[in-house]
Amino acid sequence: MVFTFWCVVLGFLAWYLDSFMDTAGPGPIAIVLWAVGLGWFPAMLLWDMVSKSKAKARDAHARVEADIQTMRRLNDESLAYLERLPELAVWTKGWLEQAQRDQADRAFAPFWDAIQGAAENIGAAVVSVQSIERNGQQYGLLATQYPAESPFAVAGITPGHLSVFRESSTRLDALVRSAQRDFQFATIYEQRKTTQVLIAGFNNLGQAIANMSSQVTSAIGSLDQTVNRMSHSLQTNLNTIASEASVRHREAMAHEQRAFAALDNLQRGRKPLV
Repeated sequence: MVFTFWCVVLGFLAWYLDSFMDTAGPGPIAIVLWAVGLGWFPAMLLWDMVSKSKAKARDAHARVEADIQTMRRLNDESLAYLERLPELAVWTKGWLEQAQRDQADRAFAPFWDAIQGAAENIGAAVVSVQSIERNGQQYGLLATQYPAESPFAVAGITPGHLSVFRESSTRLDALVRSAQRDFQFATIYEQRKTTQVLIAGFNNLGQAIANMSSQVTSAIGSLDQTVNRMSHSLQTNLNTIASEASVRHREAMAHEQRAFAALDNLQRGRKPLV
C-alpha cells in the first residue's frame, strides 16, 4: 500500500517536471511509475488471498490429522481398558473367595480386608467400562466426519461380556449382608466403613459397599446404549474403510475377541486364556 502511494506521488512529480519541458501530457517516467504503483496493489491483494487460502488449507489438514490421531488413540485406549477387565475379574474373584474363607474361619479383620480388595477391583473395572463408554461417545462424533476410518475398536462389547462384574458385585453384597448379621463382623465393619479407599466416586469403604452394585449396573447400561447408537453407522462405514484402516480394524478385533473370550471363560468358571 505504501509502495503504491509513493509510486503515484512520484508519477505526479515526474509529470510536474515534464510540464517544464513543454511535453503534452504525462511523460514516460510518470506513466511507468503509475503503472507499477497501480499494478502492484492488486498483485499484493492477490498474493495475500493466495497466502491466506494456503494457510487455511494447512490448518484444515492439520485438524484432520489431529482428529484421525485422536480416533486412533481412543481405539488404543479402549482396547487397553478392555484387555484389563479379565485381570480385574480374576483379582475380584480371588478376593471374594478369600472373604468367604475368612468368614468361615471367623477372621474378622481379614474378612473386611478381602471385601475392600474386591470392592477396589470392581471399582477399577467400573472405571474401565466408563472410560470405554466416554471414548465411544467421542469416537462416534468423529466417525461421522471420517467414515473411512476403522470402526470403534470395542464396538462388539455387550452387557453379557461384563456380567461377571455384575455377578461379583451381587456376591459382594451377599457376603457383606451375611457378615453384618453377625455382631462381631458388624462391629469391625462399623470401625472400618469410614476407611478411605482408592475407588473412583467413593470417599470410603461404606459408600463403596452400599453403592457398588448400582454403579456397576449403570456403567454397563450406559456403555450398551453408546455401542447401540454407534452400531448402525459403524456397520455402514465398513463398506468404505480404506485398506490401511481395514488392517488396523482386524488387529483391533483380534485383541477384542481375546478379551471377550477371557471374560466369557471367567463367567463359565474356566481359566481365562490371556
